[in-house]
Amino acid sequence: MLSDSMVLTIWVSPLPDRCRGGEAVWQRCSSSPCLGMTRRRALPASFSTPPSVGFNCRFKVEMASSAEPMSVHILSARIRAASPPDLDAMVGLIEQLFALEPDYGFDAAKVKHGLDLLLCQTDTAAVWVAEQDGQVVGMCSAQIVISTAEGGRVAWVEDVVVRHDLHGSGLGRRLLDAVSTWAKRHGISRLQLLADTENAAALNFYRRLDWQTTRMICLRQRPGE
Repeated sequence: MLSDSMVLTIWVSPLPDRCRGGEAVWQRCSSSPCLGMTRRRALPASFSTPPSVGFNCRFKVEMASSAEPMSVHILSARIRAASPPDLDAMVGLIEQLFALEPDYGFDAAKVKHGLDLLLCQTDTAAVWVAEQDGQVVGMCSAQIVISTAEGGRVAWVEDVVVRHDLHGSGLGRRLLDAVSTWAKRHGISRLQLLADTENAAALNFYRRLDWQTTRMICLRQRPGE
């Protein structure tokens, strides 16, 4: 089977969107010696995007200077349902997320308890993780509520986060694709989420995926305080 991380090395020209002809190298690895192999093929004289190598993968591009190689990491991370063994890794990801959101204070014990509750609410909630090289590197969650405006079930999407070094790899999009597939299967007519008004990168990410802003603002209260 294909390894979770393969690398193509190409040489970039002074224009970052075009590349000089070079040699692309990718590896197919397995614990079985008979499946381990390295394949090579020549690149065209110039191209705008990495060539397809026939794998169902995503690309993470690390740009270098015009005279140096550029590494394109093919990410075959899988999106799957989260499970209790993923809890500690998910807590770490949410700590990364909350560092960008001053409205939320991070408390590892509370976060872990909340995630544990979500994993138990299989009828009304779901949690997904992105797994790369045996590590959880991204996650998101969704919870079903009833909307009078929709006359049925809608869902809140939360905790959308991908490890810092994998931003731009397509994992965030794939996580939200998993949410959308789940929503259609459960008859959910609308997905909604909250985003920090000062997190421009996140807002741009959601806009690129056709999430629409509304005129609503979020208000909250803590009963008993």
